[in-house]
Amino acid sequence: MAAKDDLLAEISSILAPGGVDLISASELDDLYEAYVMTALIQAALAEQWTVQLEDINEAPSSTALFRRSPGNIYSAPGGQAFTHFSLTKAGAPDLEAHIGIKVTGKSDVEHECDVALLPKEAARFCRANRVHPRSARLLFAAECKYYLGNITLGLGRAFIGLATEMTSQYGECHFVVNTTSPSVMKMLARQKRRRHEDVRPATGRFESLREACRELLHSYYMRVRV
Repeated sequence: MAAKDDLLAEISSILAPGGVDLISASELDDLYEAYVMTALIQAALAEQWTVQLEDINEAPSSTALFRRSPGNIYSAPGGQAFTHFSLTKAGAPDLEAHIGIKVTGKSDVEHECDVALLPKEAARFCRANRVHPRSARLLFAAECKYYLGNITLGLGRAFIGLATEMTSQYGECHFVVNTTSPSVMKMLARQKRRRHEDVRPATGRFESLREACRELLHSYYMRVRV
């Protein structure tokens, strides 16, 4: 249980007291996605963004409820009020960060995005029209893998295909894993794909992911500020 406790402790750092109560029973792979989200939110705070946890209706929430399987960014009849993070900063369009939403790739095929960052106006359009976000609108997408052993070549190849589908002019697609594989990381490096290995508490690799997110947010602000 130490691994779960460690992940929950990190996730708690970006939430109000009691904010992990609803997700504390989640499986490790689901919590790992929230852990990766934590790096993005910490980066936003470091870049002076104001962060608010919201439910699917954009009402403020104090307790996180994240999807545990691929889901829609819009609500369904009788569905749960899943939460996301709203990011605001003077001089820049607002953003939203989500876990486990479906996204339409450039081939018009649906994909799951474990962690996604997109403009709030794009998210609102999708909720109002009950459609999935287009990958071209994503600023950040992360494929998150929590494994007890080394990751396989198949996962690396699958990520290359996903990253090809999720490309956009300024968006970044990252492969984030709690373990590693020299062959997979070599392949991704030669393909010039963004990858982060051994990202877990106490390795120091979480900080490098957070800095990559911080640079992404800084670049976004410099492009769009008014």
